[in-house]
Amino acid sequence: MKYKPSSIFILLLCIVFINSTSIRAQDVIFTENQDVWMGIEVSCLGQDTVLNKESMTLLPGNSIKLKALYPHGTLNLSIELGLKNFNSIEFETSLMNVSGNSGQNFVGLGQKIGFKLIIRGKDLPTRNTSSLSGLYIKPEIEGGVLIQRKSYTDTNKNYGMASFFMLAGYQWVLGNIFVIDLYAGPGIPAIFHANVDHYNTAKILGHYSVDKNVPFALSAGMKLGVHFF
Repeated sequence: MKYKPSSIFILLLCIVFINSTSIRAQDVIFTENQDVWMGIEVSCLGQDTVLNKESMTLLPGNSIKLKALYPHGTLNLSIELGLKNFNSIEFETSLMNVSGNSGQNFVGLGQKIGFKLIIRGKDLPTRNTSSLSGLYIKPEIEGGVLIQRKSYTDTNKNYGMASFFMLAGYQWVLGNIFVIDLYAGPGIPAIFHANVDHYNTAKILGHYSVDKNVPFALSAGMKLGVHFF
């Protein structure tokens, strides 16, 4: 069977028109069952729609938290930033004003950085649970400066400090507004070149000491805060 040139031309025009109606878009945002997603690939042909859910990524959440249960004289304020892979990174600033052994008094500023690996299994989080909620483990490092305040006749001394902790905890996000974060874990705190035993080192840096002769300490507490996207 032979086709006339005009028939072939019309057939080609139809194929081009059909292909031109196919829409492929990335990094679009839409709602489905009150869940907010991004990164969907959409392919439409006429009125048929195919959603590639393998490429879905929940919009990451963020939070600002204040440490509600803390030992001794430390004040901790942290901000947690959600990542697109459902994990998060947390920055925490510590203000210290603590008395050590033999009447020593220390003030200082510390900065912590921790990466949260949130354990959620195969279930993707929904808008009702937030990307920050769930069981997690968090390696955390800290660095800062301490000033040993003495009498008016003595000169204050400055010391460096550092610590490393491996924490585990659980974080709740209630109504995508309130955040409750409970955690605990062992670690090693240190104050460099100061005449302070391990017990008071942990106390000054806001941790719980195991023993004055053991360099390990326990970091534990609860943080309360607010959640936002």
